[in-house]
Amino acid sequence: MRNEFLIFAFLTLIGTALLGYFIDPAWYLLYVLFVPLNGLGFYDMYQDKHAIMRNYPILGRGRYVMEDLRPKLYQYFIESDT
Repeated sequence: MRNEFLIFAFLTLIGTALLGYFIDPAWYLLYVLFVPLNGLGFYDMYQDKHAIMRNYPILGRGRYVMEDLRPKLYQYFIESDT
C-alpha cells in the first residue's frame, strides 16, 4: 500500500497543478485538501510507533478510529449479556 500511496500523492499534486494551469485556476483550491492529506500520509509512512499506519499510510488511521468508537457502538447498538 505504500507504493499505491506514493502514486496517489504524485498524481494528485501533479494532476491538480495541470488542471489549474490548463483549465481553471480555481482547481488550485484542491491543494487545500491534497497537501495536508499527503503530508499526513508521509508522516504515517515514516513514524515508528504503529506498523499498520506505516504499511497503510492513510487507511491505517481508520483502524485506530474504529478502535476508539468500538465501546460506544457496543453500548448503543449491541446488547450485552452482563
